Amino acid sequence: MPTDHTHPSRERAGGTGALAGTLAWVLLLGACSSNVESGASASGGGAQANGGTESGTQALANGLPPELVSAECRTAGTEPGASPIRRLTRHEYNNTVHDLLGDASSPANGFTDEEVGLGYTNNADVQTASDLLIEQYEAAAIALAAGAIAPGSLSGALPCDPSAVGQDVCARTFIEQFGMKAYRRPLEGEEVERLFEFYATSSLSHGFETGLSMTMQAMLQSPHFLYRVETGPRAGTGAGVSADSVIPYVQRATGYELAVRLAYLLWSSMPDDALFQAARSGALDTPAGVTEQAQRMLVDPKINRSVSKFFAEWLELDTLGRVVRDSTLFPAFTPEVKKLMRTETEIFTTDVVFGGGGDLRSLLLGSHSFMNKALADYYGVSGPSGEAFERVELDPARSAGLLTQGSLMAGHANTNQTSPVARGFFVRERFLCSPPPPPPPSLNIQPPAFDPNVSTRERFTLHRADPTCAGCHQLMDPIGLGLENFDAAGRYRALDAGQPIDASGEVFGTDDVNGPFVGAVELSGKLAASAMTRACLVRQWFRYGYGRGESELDACTLDALNKGFAASDGNVRDLLIRLVQTDAFLYRTRETGASL
Repeated sequence: MPTDHTHPSRERAGGTGALAGTLAWVLLLGACSSNVESGASASGGGAQANGGTESGTQALANGLPPELVSAECRTAGTEPGASPIRRLTRHEYNNTVHDLLGDASSPANGFTDEEVGLGYTNNADVQTASDLLIEQYEAAAIALAAGAIAPGSLSGALPCDPSAVGQDVCARTFIEQFGMKAYRRPLEGEEVERLFEFYATSSLSHGFETGLSMTMQAMLQSPHFLYRVETGPRAGTGAGVSADSVIPYVQRATGYELAVRLAYLLWSSMPDDALFQAARSGALDTPAGVTEQAQRMLVDPKINRSVSKFFAEWLELDTLGRVVRDSTLFPAFTPEVKKLMRTETEIFTTDVVFGGGGDLRSLLLGSHSFMNKALADYYGVSGPSGEAFERVELDPARSAGLLTQGSLMAGHANTNQTSPVARGFFVRERFLCSPPPPPPPSLNIQPPAFDPNVSTRERFTLHRADPTCAGCHQLMDPIGLGLENFDAAGRYRALDAGQPIDASGEVFGTDDVNGPFVGAVELSGKLAASAMTRACLVRQWFRYGYGRGESELDACTLDALNKGFAASDGNVRDLLIRLVQTDAFLYRTRETGASL
């Protein structure tokens, strides 16, 4: 189970290989540290500093009507915020080895649980590398290399014919070309020599094929593969320092660094050949060049990897897989139904973003969904007759987008009853970015005992009657009580404890959502009309897209993203393009990587 570092009080959801792994970390960790500390260049290309071009936020602001750009941000210098080193997540690792090696085994699925920060597994501020994880990296590298360089099948793995050019020459070519893709930048001369020496020693003892396999293992365990290391231009030359920067030592990311940023933000994987070529040619040296590549990437099927992962983590879909329901009360809520619910939400969000309006309102107000026969039968609605998922039109009085889907409602409930607290907290945290503080450690946070003869509203009244609890629960419970038409297993219901459900609710403590509502459809309408909700979705994409939380230095970036998102009527595709036009994306601080 992932560990959530945002809310500690809540539960979120052979000998040859050993030699290669040990030497890889001894040799390559040392090499990485020396390169990063010296600021050695990871690549050529990349405009230096402002390089005669406007900063990202300035470029982003120029896409807006002038009256929408604040005076402070029009005159602000380059402010990229933090530039942490990001370790590949399990999702990114699987995609990367698939695109690098053609391996579809998803080895990272067996890695140790990931840390979660601000709701996302790619948050660099909470990532750690335990001894167990390092061992798992080694085991995965051994298996991947064995599959890629199998005896008798070298012709498919090598860029040359060792019988024609010689084994050592071919090995060096392999190191340079495979290393370029694995490290996602050209290797420096010292790195090539160090890896070649490792190959030479290994092949002398174990033969050519094993030597190559061990060298691949070493590269797949290097921090330059496992992390997104950004070292920028060489230190001491003054190159890359932005003259108008608020932060000392701010510089434009190099072409290869921007290629990697684009690839992992939009594809959750390594760059393709076109991105590498754009980095080599200098095509990524301007915001316009970066935008052109982003637009190309947005229509590639690989975009679904990243967008689907965002929605899964934003909506906490993994929680659904861990929930358990009382089988006596909810006998139809099976593991298969949970999978179908998740698929419903995944197809719905993808369809809205890429097949429909692409906007926040459609996500929150769409009166349709996607089901197969089994899921439609579970919900008790008319739907498809087969196993394939198809679009289903629903009753707009009951259904309005995400907040009426079983995955979210069942994912935030208790074993034998609904949970106004969990649902209210979820709405505030994920849709309003305004969660109440965690409860004091000494407070009893157990839900009231289930009584089939007493409604949920009656059972949870004490939360708001107790002065110790009332302050926080006033922010959560009235929201969750408005979602009571959905039971703990995610199905619509009209009765609770034999009585008609009172689905009245109210929102407190927000900028523009405050006030009463009745039922999920009305709540969804309030959220869809809210600038606070739009700003929260921008913030969620900021956190996911950049792998970190926001800071004061990101104020102009967020301001421009928010205004651009509003100007586009909340279009998510437009937001993805704007995310690659900001200072936070185009620039970095030179301190990046100093502690690796």
